[in-house]
Amino acid sequence: MSIIDQFQKLDDLIIENTQPPVRTILRNQLALTREQLEAYQASSDSQDKTLSAQIKTIERLVKENEQLKTKDRDSVLRVLHKLSEDKRKLRESYTLNYDA
Repeated sequence: MSIIDQFQKLDDLIIENTQPPVRTILRNQLALTREQLEAYQASSDSQDKTLSAQIKTIERLVKENEQLKTKDRDSVLRVLHKLSEDKRKLRESYTLNYDA
């Protein structure tokens, strides 16, 4: 049974078992409590949506970060490979010039 259902049951019991002005006082208090609960629920729903959007954003950013790391790593490896090739060519050139 939901809280709203329980409030309705309590309201029914107030109507059945009390007389004015006590009935009015109790029903007014119950109505205020119900309004507060509904406001809390709306706020909670809004917060859930915000948290869900933040989770999706974080997941997207983590994925982008991993892609950037991979891209950077690949770039560094290409540069290192190029340097290694240049070093090899320089050694060959030096060896050829020195032997000549």
